[in-house]
Amino acid sequence: PCHRGGDVAMDAAAFRQVTREVCELPSFFTPLLMHRIAGTDPIVAADLNDSTAAHGPRSPTAPAADPAPVTLAQFTGYWRSTLAQCAEANARVFEVMRGSGLPHGDPARSGEVPRAYLEHADFCPILRCILDTHPGLEFLKDSPEFQDRYLETVTYRIFYSCNPAWNGRMALRELQRSNLVQAMAHVDDEEDINKVSTRIQNPIPYTLNP
Repeated sequence: PCHRGGDVAMDAAAFRQVTREVCELPSFFTPLLMHRIAGTDPIVAADLNDSTAAHGPRSPTAPAADPAPVTLAQFTGYWRSTLAQCAEANARVFEVMRGSGLPHGDPARSGEVPRAYLEHADFCPILRCILDTHPGLEFLKDSPEFQDRYLETVTYRIFYSCNPAWNGRMALRELQRSNLVQAMAHVDDEEDINKVSTRIQNPIPYTLNP
């Protein structure tokens, strides 16, 4: 923890406990949750003037940005305005992943009504965190290109399983009808990623086992 304007600010390591015990979210939601609280972008936007950029500004495989420390005042404000309004885990996951719900990658459309669905790019921050921190996926750390393809495959299979319309727009009701959130919690608790697929049928464990 550090101090910012007289208030104690928590970094990602310290905030992990808040994510799990207070917000009742998987620990790998920590960086994304901190970005939502601070109102910052969880994804590193590509330089649109760089013709060699490998990812678009909202590519499903774009790299995640490191969050800034969060103060208690910031967390309390976000909790009251957003998470306190969510009655169950699926709604909390949906709200944190969707964020403001403004159309991705187009500032000119920022005045529109927030979208009522999740897009492929919304899964990038949490999947990146799983890839970076899960002990069962350490073998991928030295293969950035394979990580990108792996992340993309996981995202498509999640939508294949949880988005019956196959339109790339996962509504809250679709998330609630799936067992994706339970799968996320199980991935967070199980160090051996290979055991997950034998305990629960869901898209994440299946696709996290190459």
